[in-house]
Amino acid sequence: MRRDHSTCRPWRARLLAWSLAAGLLLPLAGCVERLLQIRSDPPGAEVALNGEPMVVVAGGKRAPAVTPVDIPFDFYGTFEITLRRPGCRSESRLVPVYAPFYQYPPLDFLVENCFPWRVTDARRVEFKLKPVPALSERETAALLQRMEELRSQNAAEEGQEPEVELEKSKKSEKN
Repeated sequence: MRRDHSTCRPWRARLLAWSLAAGLLLPLAGCVERLLQIRSDPPGAEVALNGEPMVVVAGGKRAPAVTPVDIPFDFYGTFEITLRRPGCRSESRLVPVYAPFYQYPPLDFLVENCFPWRVTDARRVEFKLKPVPALSERETAALLQRMEELRSQNAAEEGQEPEVELEKSKKSEKN
């Protein structure tokens, strides 16, 4: 007795069509873009992430990353962000960045490989930089004197002659 295979053919054709569609659409699948959006008030502060100065490349030229800046990252965790700006106090902060629910298995595989759109996980970190207070002449003189004391102490510990003091060298230049 022969079986009629005509009913199996539409099923195989559908399987083939779905396989081809999945194979063609898979390269179009999205991914997760992770960004640290670092902002400061006032803007223009140089950014260091985990002790490394950040660099941006624009037009083939490398330049220090200054706020506002978006820095991509690959792994979640705690980041040390340090900002430096002339005229402002440097500020450093530990920022924990936790993974969202869709970055845990098995959802992470689906979102990274099968989800048809790009997902952006942007974490905004804002800094309020404080201006450096101006020093009076008395404070400046005290700092210079302390600097000279430390320089002499360091030279004595290393067995070297202390360098000529800053004020004495300035006076000798005038004469």
